Amino acid sequence: MEFVDRWRKMMYAMRKDVASMRPEVKLRTPGYSKPSISLDSESEESLDPSPLAKKPKGNSGLPMRGSQAPRNTPQAQQFSTPTGNKRKPGPPASESRKRANEAFLNDNGKSIYDLEQLSELYKEASQSDIPGTVTPKVTDRLILGSLATWEVIVGTTLEKVKQHIEAMLANALFDTLATRRQSTLFYSTAQKVLSNFFNELWEEAKERIRFSVACEKLKPITYNLTSFQPQFEAMKTKLKEDRLIERINEYYDTLESQGRKVPIGDIERQKKRAELEAAVLKTDEHSQIVDSIAKSLTYYDIASGRLLDNIAQTVEYAVFHRMQRDLKKTLRTELRTTDEDHCVLLLAPNAAREAQRARLQIEQEKLVKALHKLEGLLHNNTL
Repeated sequence: MEFVDRWRKMMYAMRKDVASMRPEVKLRTPGYSKPSISLDSESEESLDPSPLAKKPKGNSGLPMRGSQAPRNTPQAQQFSTPTGNKRKPGPPASESRKRANEAFLNDNGKSIYDLEQLSELYKEASQSDIPGTVTPKVTDRLILGSLATWEVIVGTTLEKVKQHIEAMLANALFDTLATRRQSTLFYSTAQKVLSNFFNELWEEAKERIRFSVACEKLKPITYNLTSFQPQFEAMKTKLKEDRLIERINEYYDTLESQGRKVPIGDIERQKKRAELEAAVLKTDEHSQIVDSIAKSLTYYDIASGRLLDNIAQTVEYAVFHRMQRDLKKTLRTELRTTDEDHCVLLLAPNAAREAQRARLQIEQEKLVKALHKLEGLLHNNTL
């Protein structure tokens, strides 16, 4: 029972390791940087941050000062934040593909889905002139990039599992034969047969698992829409909510930097949210990229669960089940249990070990005699 408990803990630990490498998401508006609070803002301006205020707005959708507001500028219906400095030219296509394959990995190999970086990446890869169009191949490469650490995680776990099984087999053999047969050829031969048989099964299981990992890293594929679609919709809903909260905070941070009064705290901002969402934050030009992030995360969850279950099933069948089914037959065959003369040879004491034991007994006798002699000399000197 202890063996099974430890095996299950190793599987759960691997699942935790894979989950910890799930891509991290950053939904800050591309080009936005949190502005510093202005000290010379006009104090006479209206402090009402409502998106319905009759204050002229620029292309960013933010309230503008009177000196900055162009004449006859309509109120913006979409919020986007100022970029500040001009962006640098994007990398060539080859570099774009390389970055997509690496999926913006951090130092630990974990993917970072940064909306600003992804926006540039999709823009570079797009062959369409329609704004917001995303290229599915980029999403596929991002998904595959997020799986980059799986091979290491799986390999580390398999090594631990192998050591655990080897220790169990060694202990089982020792408990069964060591008391009466450890000094015989039978014990050492059975030990070798057991080790060889396990290693053969283990290498076959490991190769199957490597094949499964390679399949996952080749191309994102799932036909399990019954599971995928609901998870994808739930993920989209969550990310759109997170993105809206990010945009609201950016909006109010920008107003605050202009010296304007803004709602403090989540509760106050929630009261203004519906009004703000309807008038200023109605649409998001990056919504399709957010959907692509949701698809990538959903696939990661589906594929990782599929792989981990496949690994557990492979070890259960290719190692545990086959050992239980075939070990007895293998031992009988390799130990030649139907050959009476060979069995007598196996059960005879190990000649080399018996000779070593005889030598140790002789040395022990010599040591005891030397100690007695030394004690006698010490006794005579004290008299």
